[in-house]
Amino acid sequence: MGNRLGALEQNRRLIRACEIVNSDPDVRELEKDFDAVNDEIAEPWEDGPES
Repeated sequence: MGNRLGALEQNRRLIRACEIVNSDPDVRELEKDFDAVNDEIAEPWEDGPES
């Protein structure tokens, strides 16, 4: 039961920390920048120089 209460408190703290960070306009702007990044990675053996 103690582990459950500890996990519950940890979850509450995590939720509160996320709420605080997400209320920051600079963080929201940074998240938009990350979302705009193309996550497709070019394969080096397809784009690299011929050996």
